[in-house]
Amino acid sequence: MSDEPGFWSSTDFPYTCLRDRHRTATLAEVVTATVRPGDVVLDAGAGTGILALYAARAGASRVFAVENDPVLCRHLRSTVERNGYAGVIEVVEADVHTFTAPTVDVALMELVETALVDEALVSAYNALLGLGTVGPATRSLPAGYTTAVQPVVTENAYDGFEVVALRHDWSFYEGQPEVWGHWPWSPAGPVTPVWTGAFAGEPVEPRVDVVVAVDDPDPRVNGLRVTGELEMPDGRVCGEFASLNGPKVLPLPVRPAGSRALRLGYTMAEGLAGLEVAWV
Repeated sequence: MSDEPGFWSSTDFPYTCLRDRHRTATLAEVVTATVRPGDVVLDAGAGTGILALYAARAGASRVFAVENDPVLCRHLRSTVERNGYAGVIEVVEADVHTFTAPTVDVALMELVETALVDEALVSAYNALLGLGTVGPATRSLPAGYTTAVQPVVTENAYDGFEVVALRHDWSFYEGQPEVWGHWPWSPAGPVTPVWTGAFAGEPVEPRVDVVVAVDDPDPRVNGLRVTGELEMPDGRVCGEFASLNGPKVLPLPVRPAGSRALRLGYTMAEGLAGLEVAWV
């Protein structure tokens, strides 16, 4: 159901993230450890505003809660007022790529989805660097990201059909087998890092082109499992959450005889439509 013309379920995912206890509690700890009294903070893609609230509670003197969705902004303004932070948190309805302010001390940029393909973290960070809104001294959440891949053999059978689907293997599927179908997978090679980047004051190259060896000769290898890790400014490393950064399995074409590698190419923040994976 649309919340506003041009948006589909625009409030759904931020609310799911809010209800993810592990994700929200972890980020609360990271924000509290990162924000210092008097800091100016940017919350990019503020959603429900929970990270902006944690930043204000940690002692930030100013928090710019930048959100592009008008429905989220309307409710976020009410949240700010009801929690007594109207003098600290400013809700800005805008595309964060265009947001200008004097260089902030902390940038909360939870614009993250697996491999950073389908979310705007890299493009937003680079744009904000160019505008001077973030800089070398800005402490960023996340501070870095690593993408890894693993060739797998997957089960594609569903009710008598073979379904070739790009799989989003959220962890909560496994906890409710009576609700969600079970599509197993087995490894056909090691987990291999294919990209690592830091958000530390330099532009991030958005293009990834790699060749991944597949030494297992099994002709049934039919998927490439993609995972990611967030490096946090307080030093911890976080993998998947129930609502964030879950593993994906990319379907592969039938393996040609003799092929022992995969070529993977994509541009971060440009979406899964531009992702290409093929045997070589």
